[in-house]
Amino acid sequence: MTQKYTRRSFIRASAQAAGSVAVVGITGCGIDTTDNPSPTSMESITDGAQYFPQSVASGDPKPDSIVLWSRIEDTASNSDVLPVLVQVSTDTSFSNVITEFSMGGVPESDGSLKLRVSGLSSDTIYYYRFLYDKESVFHSSRVGRTKTAADENSTRDIKFAYVSCQDYVGRYYNTYLRLLDEDLDFIVHLGDYVYETTGDPSFQSANGERLVSFRDESGAIQIGEGENSYFSASSLDNYRQLYQTVRSDEVLQQIHERFPMIAIWDDHEFSDDSHGATSTITSGREPELNTQRKQNAEQAYFEFMPIDTLSQGTSPLFVLPGQLYPNTKIYRDFTFGRNLHLVMTDFRTYRPDHLIPEDGFPGTVVMSRFELTTALAAIGVPYEAVAENFTAYLNIDSETFSAYKPALTGTLTQAYMGEGLSEESAGAKANEAISGNLAADAINGLLAQYNAAVPAEMQLPLITEQVIDTLDRGVAYMTMGKTQLFSSLGSRYFVVKDVYDLYAGYRYALFGSTQDAYGAAQENWYQQTLLSSQARWKVVGSSVSHTSLILDLTNPALGVPAPFNQKFYLNLDHWDGFGGKRDELIQQTLSNVPGSVLLAGDIHASFVSDHGQGTYEFTNTSVSSGVFRDLLAATAANDPLLSSIPGITQLIQSADILLQSANPSIAYANTNVNGVAVVTASSDSMTVNMYEADKESTFQSAYTAAADYVSAMQTRTFMIDNDGNLTQS
Repeated sequence: MTQKYTRRSFIRASAQAAGSVAVVGITGCGIDTTDNPSPTSMESITDGAQYFPQSVASGDPKPDSIVLWSRIEDTASNSDVLPVLVQVSTDTSFSNVITEFSMGGVPESDGSLKLRVSGLSSDTIYYYRFLYDKESVFHSSRVGRTKTAADENSTRDIKFAYVSCQDYVGRYYNTYLRLLDEDLDFIVHLGDYVYETTGDPSFQSANGERLVSFRDESGAIQIGEGENSYFSASSLDNYRQLYQTVRSDEVLQQIHERFPMIAIWDDHEFSDDSHGATSTITSGREPELNTQRKQNAEQAYFEFMPIDTLSQGTSPLFVLPGQLYPNTKIYRDFTFGRNLHLVMTDFRTYRPDHLIPEDGFPGTVVMSRFELTTALAAIGVPYEAVAENFTAYLNIDSETFSAYKPALTGTLTQAYMGEGLSEESAGAKANEAISGNLAADAINGLLAQYNAAVPAEMQLPLITEQVIDTLDRGVAYMTMGKTQLFSSLGSRYFVVKDVYDLYAGYRYALFGSTQDAYGAAQENWYQQTLLSSQARWKVVGSSVSHTSLILDLTNPALGVPAPFNQKFYLNLDHWDGFGGKRDELIQQTLSNVPGSVLLAGDIHASFVSDHGQGTYEFTNTSVSSGVFRDLLAATAANDPLLSSIPGITQLIQSADILLQSANPSIAYANTNVNGVAVVTASSDSMTVNMYEADKESTFQSAYTAAADYVSAMQTRTFMIDNDGNLTQS
């Protein structure tokens, strides 16, 4: 059974592990060691790194506090509670210990030790360690270094890195090597700290060393069958194992040992392309709302990440059920003197589903002629002028077509069964789909399948072109590029842009909630926080990019035939899927906030974008995950329709040029590298250095040849000056 923290286990851990809490304050108050033995000399401390296999970490720096983290493991111990003493000092020798805190590692938290230390001095480097009291000998973790935030009056430059997407399976964290020699105040992690899958062949390349094999395989989700199968995390132990494995990496440990981290999640901490507690593994073949799985993912995240959970004073940070989904709140902000206000957002927890469902029947008409005419009128386009570009449809429930309905329903039932649905589920889904307005082409496609399966005397005539020419036109899912019963293509990826914009805009005008990616509470906080900020630079950390990624295949010189010679959105799981809300936030909030800058990740590519009115976005590529260009190529190669486009391979190799030509706001694009980025915020400028590495270099460890690896990385430098001008050098 999965163990979770309850109020009783919280009290047990606090009481049994700590005895009486012992804290040495900044003012030098004494410490009562009656119930809490403390090391009296260096001789009483020995190397105990083996008991802290994930080393140490710190995070969420504020002027007077920091979060410290480690995890203790002693398989030889018979005790449920492993007593630990946390020490904080101003020097590496711990001759000036300013704080000690007794706590305990317990099974309910997987041995994770998380402590919020308050009463610290601003803009100060501290050193910390965790001491395991085992048989009257203190066994020490490695020593961590951390730093508190500058106070509100500080005018010094603030320097930090931001990263995202660090797939462990088959890859190495070489790009982090570039940061180890930097003098950083902190590191921002924009999500995909772990990946929930053990070897997804669509984007993960396993080798002999970098693997995840779940201990609790029965608690995981098996995807595929036989040799092609792999697993996705589901149980609490699955998610904990992901963090245990990833945090075992020696370079990532060094990063955490040296710099505090401010982190948010994206999707892979739970499940790819997820929203709320709903994943997209089966593309709608099965219901995927799973609150328990989401809570398991969040509990492991809060256990392992040095994120503050809004406690007060110096205290241990336990994960309590009331903190988990649907009560989750990780959006928060940080100030670093007068030059930086960092606003960290949550794109996943409160957002609605993708507007085009992965299981939507391609022939379902979602905009009738009346609705299409209304939407077109709003942009000044007459229906008659463009009707031929849309989909002819009919009402299958009308008496005229009553003979068709049983044949269509039966044929579609068989198609759904062929996709793995049970006969009952397939029948119910087919009955739901074969109703109301349906695209004539979809009807003819099903009729052709029906006629091929029955004797000649039972066959039904297709709807003729003459009849089709008389039908009203509207928007079906297939009009936006969705051609399969269950698929991310045409729903999340490779969606016809102009038609989607029309549909999404119409829905947004009627139902604003369709694009409430932040949720009402977070959006209000976001706006008020930014609009009231007095910092020189207001930096928004977003797990996904606001930059539109459009593949424009309309140019005749490209030689792309109809119906593929259109503009496509490449990823509607990003802000492109919520374009109306994105534009509203940029135009109504960010444009009114001088010095506003967006930092983003997730897409495994580097983009620098000018959103106008002084708002810039720097989307950094992945630490190690497969690059965007390769992901595009794999998607195209594995889809019969996309792979049939003449020259599609060459087009994807030209992705950078095509993306920039389709979206002039993109000042820089590189979809074929891994990397990290460093930002310096000063009173008169903001500089962003993007450090990029050859994508092939992630497959082999460079840990013993760090200098050579770092020297081979390319640097792209961008600067925003006091007048809001962007330059590249």
